[in-house]
Amino acid sequence: MSFGKPYIMGIDGCIHDGWLLIRDKEKNFDLKFLCILLGTDNMLNQYKSRAAGSTVNNLNKELVSGTTISYPSMKEQIRIGQYFDNLDNLITLHQRK
Repeated sequence: MSFGKPYIMGIDGCIHDGWLLIRDKEKNFDLKFLCILLGTDNMLNQYKSRAAGSTVNNLNKELVSGTTISYPSMKEQIRIGQYFDNLDNLITLHQRK
């Protein structure tokens, strides 16, 4: 996959080979928080340093699994995720005006 903005897919189905599926099997993350975290400059810099390819930088599960992250408690993750979700909604409302 080439990298860009992470998304939470709220559907059941299959994914194209241009996508990378990340599951939180151990339930360590609030999904909204994880989505924000995966799109931070820190994570994007880690992706760039591991990416392969000369024209289009590509990632795979082995490269992504080598990244390191720090994260707060679940309670804090939920609050941070809600904050950014509210902020995104507010930005959308202002853009519509």
